[in-house]
This record gives sequence, C-alpha cells and structure tokens, in this order.
Amino acid sequence: MVEAARCGNIKSSYVQYYGFDFGELSPVSGILLNTMIFVGSVIKYTVENENEWEYSLVHIVAMTMHVLSNTKPFGNCLKAVTDRLLLLYHAPQDDPFEDIFNNHEEERRGPIVTHEALDPSFDYHPEQALSLLDQFSLGVNHAKNLFLCSHGELIKLGVKYPYKVLVIKS
Repeated sequence: MVEAARCGNIKSSYVQYYGFDFGELSPVSGILLNTMIFVGSVIKYTVENENEWEYSLVHIVAMTMHVLSNTKPFGNCLKAVTDRLLLLYHAPQDDPFEDIFNNHEEERRGPIVTHEALDPSFDYHPEQALSLLDQFSLGVNHAKNLFLCSHGELIKLGVKYPYKVLVIKS
C-alpha cells in the first residue's frame, strides 16, 4: 500500500482500485485500511475536490496519533516536515475553469513532493525531486503489487513511459 501511494504521488493513474473483503477486521488492520482509503482519496480526488487532501490528511494524522503509545516524536516530526514543506513549496494558483475536463490534472496538483522531503534527517532540496522519484520508480515491481497497474494497462491509458520519471529526449 505504501509503495502504491508513493507511485500515485508520481502519477495517479499508476494506482488501481483493489476491493477488500471487509469481513472481520482486527483493530489494527481496520485502522490501516481506513488510512489507505484516505491516502487513496488524496491521490485520486484532490484536483476535483480541493478540500479532499485537507480532510484526508487530518484523518490520517488522527488515526496515526490514535495508534501510537507516545505521540510526541510523531508530533515533532510532523512539525518539522510541515515547516519544511511550507518553506519549500507553495500552492499553485489554480483556475478550475482552465481545465474543466481535468485533462491536465497532474499539472494542477503542483510540484511532486518526494518521500525524502518528508524525512527531516534527509538534506532535501526540491531540485533533487525528479532524480529521487526516478530512482524510486525504477525499483518498483508492479507485477508484485496488486495496487499498481501494469505497463500494458498504463500504455492503454496513454502513459508513454510507465514507472519512469526522467526520460531522455533524443
């Protein structure tokens, strides 16, 4: 699920819906499943509903705090990451009427924030983003992850270079 969420951050079409059997869930698997549902909402629906990411993020943080026995380290990390993101990234100016059919949804989401940007101990700079994302995506094995689309499915969806961020133009 985490790998799929990271891939969905690169391109939302990488992630495919996978139905779950909601039978009897343990408290932990229930929390994990609900967290993944909120992460999925952030990946798939933030352009169509600008408040979705805020709503989902609040729930993800709340569920994380709920399962931790000591929330102080998480709170400190969250503050450090929030401060970093506010310093490095600004929300794009978005006019939904310029793209009423969501043909440019990926661009409207703004710059991609890498996993490394969320690690306060990593000396992160935004100009590293594409290279870091490319390194990550090259190691993804979509065949072993039921939440990810295959190369063939992505090509049918119009993705020219599946699981590739940096493309050398000849």
